[in-house]
Parts: sequence; C-alpha cells; structure tokens
Amino acid sequence: MTRLRERKNNREAVLRSLYGAVERNRPEVSGSVLRAELGLPDEDLSAACAYLADEGLISVDWTSHRTPRPSR
Repeated sequence: MTRLRERKNNREAVLRSLYGAVERNRPEVSGSVLRAELGLPDEDLSAACAYLADEGLISVDWTSHRTPRPSR
C-alpha cells in the first residue's frame, strides 16, 4: 500500500499528464498511455484515477478489472 504522500504525488502526476494531453489537443488519454508515461502500477494508477473521478476532476471509463479503459 502506498503512503499518503505517494498517493498525492500519483494524483498530481495523473493530472499533469492529462493537462499536458489537453494542451496537445488530445483530451482523451487511455489508461495504457498513462501507465506507460507515469510508470505507475495498475493498482496505484487505478487508485489515483478513482480519487480524481470521485472528486469530479476527471471522468474515467473502467474495465471489468477496475483499471482505466483505453479510449478508442
């Protein structure tokens, strides 16, 4: 289990990545792109995305394994 500081850092990293994608006119980012760019394990990436979605900051399509679904 990651510590609070690490979870906060993961959330900030996800937001920075998403903001960068929007700046490049790519508003939809797949889970696999985030995973590759940030190097986060699935569990940590899912936790960060779930928190941000619960706060209303992002919207996420989930796979049946509770990981972010790649966009099509």
